[in-house]
Amino acid sequence: MPIKHTEATKEKARYYYLNGETFTFIKRSLKEEFGISLAKSTLSNWKKRYQWAKSKEKIREEIANQTERKATDSVSRRLKVLDNLEIQFIKKLSLFKEDKVLDIKPDEYIRIIREAERLQDALNAKDLIVKQVSEKLPIAMKDAGLTQKQINAVIRNWIEETKEV
Repeated sequence: MPIKHTEATKEKARYYYLNGETFTFIKRSLKEEFGISLAKSTLSNWKKRYQWAKSKEKIREEIANQTERKATDSVSRRLKVLDNLEIQFIKKLSLFKEDKVLDIKPDEYIRIIREAERLQDALNAKDLIVKQVSEKLPIAMKDAGLTQKQINAVIRNWIEETKEV
C-alpha cells in the first residue's frame, strides 16, 4: 500500500520547487524536516498532478509584471521631476533675460543634467518594457478569446500609443 503523505509535506515540497530547488535538494530537506524518504518519481508526480510548473510560470509572470509596473512608475516620476526642473529653469532664464535675476547657479545646470541622465536610463527601461509587452500582447489576447479582428485593432492602437510615448 502506498504511503500517504501529509498536505504539509506536499506544500513544503511545492514551496521548495517554486523557489527553484532541485528534486535532490527537496528530497534531502524533507528527510531532515519530516523524517520521510521520497522518490524523485513521487516529486515528479506531484509536480504534474498539482501543476507546479504552471504555478511557477504564473509567479514569474507576476514578478515580471510588477517589475514592469515599477519601471513605468519610475519613468513617470523621473519625467515629472525633469519637467518641474525645466519649468523652474526656464522661469529663471526669463527672469535673467529681464535683468531681474543676477545669475543662474551652476548647481541648477548640474541638477538638470543629472535628472536627464537618470531619465535616459529610465527611457532605456521603458523601451525594454514596450518590447516585452509587444511580444506578450498578442498571446494574451488570444488566450482571452478575442477575435483576430479585435486583436488587430488593439495592436494598431498599441502601435499608435507607443509612438507617442
